[in-house]
Amino acid sequence: MTNFTPNVRDLSTHKRFLSRLMPLETGCWAMDGVDVSGGYRAFHSDIGTLAHRYAYSVYVGPLNESLQIDHLCRNRWCCNPLHLEQVTARVNQLRGFGASGMNARKKICVNGHPYTQESEVSGKRNRRRCGECEKDQTLKRNRMFKNTEVRLPDGSRKQFRVAR
Repeated sequence: MTNFTPNVRDLSTHKRFLSRLMPLETGCWAMDGVDVSGGYRAFHSDIGTLAHRYAYSVYVGPLNESLQIDHLCRNRWCCNPLHLEQVTARVNQLRGFGASGMNARKKICVNGHPYTQESEVSGKRNRRRCGECEKDQTLKRNRMFKNTEVRLPDGSRKQFRVAR
């Protein structure tokens, strides 16, 4: 393990924490223990029940309650403070492997058009849409209809779109 100067209030709690750590070749610190939820390890201390939050508070600094701890190594059970960073929920979500993170990293649409600042369109519910595909869909839809002018009984004219 890397040498850190821990900011420990309770030495017995910290000794218990260290006794459960297993450094791995990847640099991650695996903790022997029970998964609380979604792969996070349980560790009961004065700051809560999650081991990675305890490690961050002891080795890096105080926790900001409005921020989340992101595992840069993508291993939720890792407690290595070098692999942990406090970030906003949005940043944490976009870095992850959920749908929003995966979509944010896409470089091309399903039809092979590149996503660029100019080609992206915000669709319903702020979804990212391809501008080229939107144009193609609009042209296809417009080809299905034709404009027809009808003379009304009062002599005026009105335009209608009717199916071809």
